Amino acid sequence: MQLDKSQLDFIQAPSDQNIRLLAPAGCGKTLRLLHRCKFLAEHSATKQNFLVVTFTRAARDELRSRVNEDPGFADIRDLVEISTLNSWGYRQIKREAFSPKLITSRRDFHFTMRNQLQPVWRNHEQVRGAIQSSNRWKSANAPRNLMDMIDSLKTLGFDHKRQSSLEGFNHHWKELEGQGLGWRLQEQVDQLIKFDVLTESATSAKDFYCAFYQFWVEATARLIDEATFTLEDQKYFAYQHEQTNVDNRGFLSGAAALGHVFVDEFQDINPLDLALVRAMVKRRRATLTIAGDDDQAIFEWRGATPEYILEPDKFLRTRRRFVTHTLATNYRSPSNIVLRSQSLIKHNKRRVAKQISSNSLKNAQIDIKKLDTLRDSLNYVHKLLNSSISQGTSPSRLALISRKRSQIIPYQVFFASKDIPFCAAEDLQVFL
Repeated sequence: MQLDKSQLDFIQAPSDQNIRLLAPAGCGKTLRLLHRCKFLAEHSATKQNFLVVTFTRAARDELRSRVNEDPGFADIRDLVEISTLNSWGYRQIKREAFSPKLITSRRDFHFTMRNQLQPVWRNHEQVRGAIQSSNRWKSANAPRNLMDMIDSLKTLGFDHKRQSSLEGFNHHWKELEGQGLGWRLQEQVDQLIKFDVLTESATSAKDFYCAFYQFWVEATARLIDEATFTLEDQKYFAYQHEQTNVDNRGFLSGAAALGHVFVDEFQDINPLDLALVRAMVKRRRATLTIAGDDDQAIFEWRGATPEYILEPDKFLRTRRRFVTHTLATNYRSPSNIVLRSQSLIKHNKRRVAKQISSNSLKNAQIDIKKLDTLRDSLNYVHKLLNSSISQGTSPSRLALISRKRSQIIPYQVFFASKDIPFCAAEDLQVFL
């Protein structure tokens, strides 16, 4: 595929730039990150090392297969490390911690809070009261839920070393509210009320600090000292390790350094991810490319925020200001779908304006059918499938897509009752 101007402008940008790559769906973002690595490696007088961070293991595996199987990337196979933040962080744990223990199950969480952290919570009245409550439901569920809260505060970017004081805690609390994450803080407050750690009449930030946060600081330190880690600690420990080295001016150089760091799907990162990326880039004095699309920020429900990709200079605080490149061609969708989606997305007020066009000159046929009942919908889809197949369309070319899984289950039951074979890809909610 021939590269368009917007892709070439990104790939061939000066090597010393920090870049925000805005890439709407279908614009070929993932592959362009590898082309950028290849360009930088070919045009540098010295050996370059690259770290490409992906949001999911599936994206990581796809990129790795591209590098390993595409002969065009043969020259950079030994130069590019592709990893998720979790797996990158876990390697830090295995290097730095003696005999680390990873806890992942609900039973592990319960045991760790009840036993391993008992020397901590017995000195904190409200937490002790929740765990030893005379209410059987609360005493049974508090340990696991409070362990979840320990992770949640890490996800929200709280730092048990640098924000242990009330002043530091308050400062970060206000920062999160300014980033639109106040609702996540309220979730934590509500959880503490449920287990009587807080009361309905005392829910201020200071109340939170006194009732739970001081316990959190001590509990977090103890778990790290005892080499006990959750999945969230894979990032939290790595952040602590990187930031401590930055604080002590333990910068990397030579073969241990990285020339360039790329973070994919940057619109989906949370405050802890941000802190880790900022620390790892600063320690390595690397350039940073953040790639994503503020219009595809779909993980706010679990603590991510598009604010970071909207204002990277404000939140990443790197030595170099970010230069924005936007991939302008959609290679996935017909022209009329791209046009309509662009018209709809413009209603969002908090976004970066983009002008996207389709590489295809064809228009998709879009039919809107309004039916009265679910039974009518089932029969209509059945009729449509039979008609398409009778006209020679392969069943493997047919897809039924729903906004959420609960809406598509009736179709799955209906197909089974009619002996219609289908493939259920539940992670994508697509049935073929």
